[in-house]
Amino acid sequence: MRMRRLALATLLLWEATLAMPVAMSIAPDGQGVARPERVLGGLYLLFGPLGPLAIDSRGYPLPGYEHWPRWTLGGQPLAAWGWYAHPFWAWCAARMLRGRRPSPLPALLAAALGLVALQPYHSALDEHGWGSETVPLIGAFLWAGAMSLPLIGLLGAWANDAVARRTRRA
Repeated sequence: MRMRRLALATLLLWEATLAMPVAMSIAPDGQGVARPERVLGGLYLLFGPLGPLAIDSRGYPLPGYEHWPRWTLGGQPLAAWGWYAHPFWAWCAARMLRGRRPSPLPALLAAALGLVALQPYHSALDEHGWGSETVPLIGAFLWAGAMSLPLIGLLGAWANDAVARRTRRA
């Protein structure tokens, strides 16, 4: 029953982040005035799978992917891979809804990819031709928490098993 409750909690938290601002981009406009722009989680859900397809800062990004993180691996931004936490998280949430424990590897991958997505972004050129910064907002942190809940539930279940074994021995 605890796994089902945790699954419902992670689903509700994830759903709430779709309507929340998850990132704020601060870029100067044509006159050099900084214009903050907030991006909702639902937009990242729709276009997130295209993130790794964007070209790095040396080339031209796809429309909508003007802001990329400072940390890259082989020219690909690490945060662009954050969206791919969703399939692993969904697998774990489905198992938890059936009252089963999440699988360790998918739970670990969902949490790791969720946390990687929290890094700040930097773009050499944005849609106005200016450099910009994008920082994660509260929605991104709550989303990463939702992606991490299956791993937290699994670790809690393992801890409960260890305590139960010790009490049986005593």
